[in-house]
Amino acid sequence: MNGIDKILEKLQAESQGDVDAILSKAKAEADAITERFAAQARQEQASAEEKGRIAAEERKDRLTRAAEMESRKMLLGAKQSVLDRAFQQAKESLLSLPEDKYVGLLSALAAKSSLTGAESVVMNAKDRAAVGQAVVDAANARRAGARLPANLTLAEETEAIEGGLLLRDRESEVNCTFDTLLHLGREELAGQAAALLFPS
Repeated sequence: MNGIDKILEKLQAESQGDVDAILSKAKAEADAITERFAAQARQEQASAEEKGRIAAEERKDRLTRAAEMESRKMLLGAKQSVLDRAFQQAKESLLSLPEDKYVGLLSALAAKSSLTGAESVVMNAKDRAAVGQAVVDAANARRAGARLPANLTLAEETEAIEGGLLLRDRESEVNCTFDTLLHLGREELAGQAAALLFPS
């Protein structure tokens, strides 16, 4: 028994050594795998955090650009509104000129804008009744003074225009209404008006 015990003891010791070696190797491999996965997890977490940071920066940039664009749009809208009011006030000022100045303005428009000097001057009903003939007479006088044909006549018909006039003959019509003149001059004048209203 003594010999068998020794053999068993030896086998058990060797077996225990193999078991310990296997366990030690398995533990080392498990630790290496754990470390590898932990490193991978840290790397993925860092990558996700970086992607999140980049995505957050990109979103912040997009929102900032959108806010700046909206701000510019609102500022442009406000400036446009002020310019609209300025041009509306200009038209109201023209419409409320004293009669002598109104006649002077309309006659100057008719005299300068006439192509042949023989057109009919068309106005709104109120202006035709109040100053129509005076405008035609003054326009003809201006043209005659400039040695231009001066045969403008006051049209019997009227048009639904706020102010200004139309010059008509059989072949053409020249629109000198305040709405049209302000519209045509707006592009040219808008820059100057904006510079006066919104100095840098």
